[in-house]
Amino acid sequence: MTSHHFHIILLVICGVMTCQGHVPAAVADDDSSATADVHLSRSGSLGQMIPVVEAIATFQERVRKKPQDQRSRMVLGQLYVRLAKETGRHSAYASAEKVFRQALVELPESSTVKTHLAAVLEAQHQFEEALQLSESACLSHPSNTSALATAFDCQMALGRYAAADTSLQKLKAAEGSIPPVQARQAQLAEIQGKPREAIVLLEAALATSIEHGTSTVSWYQFRLGTLFDGQGELNRAAEHYQKAMTADSSFLPAKISLARVTALQGQLMLAEDLYREVLAFRPSAAAYIGLSDVLSIAGQKQQAENCLDRAEQLMDEEYQALPDCHSRQLSRFHSDYQRDTALSLQLAEQDLKIRQDIYAYDTLAWALLKCDRAKDAEIQIQKALSTNTQDAHLHFHAGMIYVACGDPQQAIRSFETALAINGHFDLRQAEMARRQLSTLAGLTKF
Repeated sequence: MTSHHFHIILLVICGVMTCQGHVPAAVADDDSSATADVHLSRSGSLGQMIPVVEAIATFQERVRKKPQDQRSRMVLGQLYVRLAKETGRHSAYASAEKVFRQALVELPESSTVKTHLAAVLEAQHQFEEALQLSESACLSHPSNTSALATAFDCQMALGRYAAADTSLQKLKAAEGSIPPVQARQAQLAEIQGKPREAIVLLEAALATSIEHGTSTVSWYQFRLGTLFDGQGELNRAAEHYQKAMTADSSFLPAKISLARVTALQGQLMLAEDLYREVLAFRPSAAAYIGLSDVLSIAGQKQQAENCLDRAEQLMDEEYQALPDCHSRQLSRFHSDYQRDTALSLQLAEQDLKIRQDIYAYDTLAWALLKCDRAKDAEIQIQKALSTNTQDAHLHFHAGMIYVACGDPQQAIRSFETALAINGHFDLRQAEMARRQLSTLAGLTKF
């Protein structure tokens, strides 16, 4: 997977974001009179923000007393979304969905209601319906950039990259080069195999975010770190991860990524300390997985295995709560560590039904290989490689598949490509790629 995709999974595992909404939202919306400010004083009048749980209780009571009060209903839905984002309680998205669906019954032509419902459905990986609602909202209000942004996000998840490009052009025409637009441009550029273009776009977005003092500075710093990370520029990646942590000390994905880069730089003891600091703050499957890799290299095999057991437990709990949001990362975990390969394939097939981006095909290819179905894996990895994404993980997976298919020349090309893109793409797998190249070079001499 690309650096971007790896770190989006990391964000999901850490529970600090929506399942899909990893790009900051666009700023504009239509017929805003259907919504209300969620900043209330304790007396109930507009004013200072109160805790979200109290605000939810206030608006629940308003809607109970006046079911026809659609303004309050819309605010209630937005408060549930805020609760999900602030606490990681994804069940709040289901509550928001229920509220917005009722609002849509009462206001079936409202572009705003459709837009909010689409965003909530996207967060729950209900991409097809979210896309339909977004497109419907755009038809009635072409200037609805929030709906355009959600449409783009869904199209990317569904692997409809040409359509996503069209939505992005409309979004840029409406909003100009603002950070949320640039972030989406960077996302598409990375998929299209243009990581340097993506970096330039994210640097511009970060500069604007810093200039205006927005709360998204840590996200842009982190995102830039992932781009440099994906290109093997570990020092620059570490610099941005550090800055993300400075902007928001509670932003765990940045610390986990810094630990990972530190390990790739050979500083295993420091990496171990960073992972343990994360785990002292909050249980994290991603931190347990990273710590396991470090301990394994240090020869502490049993402790490493214990960490994987704990990671699997946490990820399984997340999957049971939200299967559509967590099937992919759990599949990859089982494939990467040869845990339950049959389950890995089942989860990969489930993920492909939800979204059809290149990573869904890569996840399926990797799971098929682990189930000794190399020829089937070859078909799927070709789909994953179709966009020319500069992703060392993709090409490493391809190399391993071609080895199993008995095609050493293609395997060599794939491993060489992976290491040329990023010679430090993974603490374990980069070395596996080098060993495979050495073995294949010896075999092809005869």
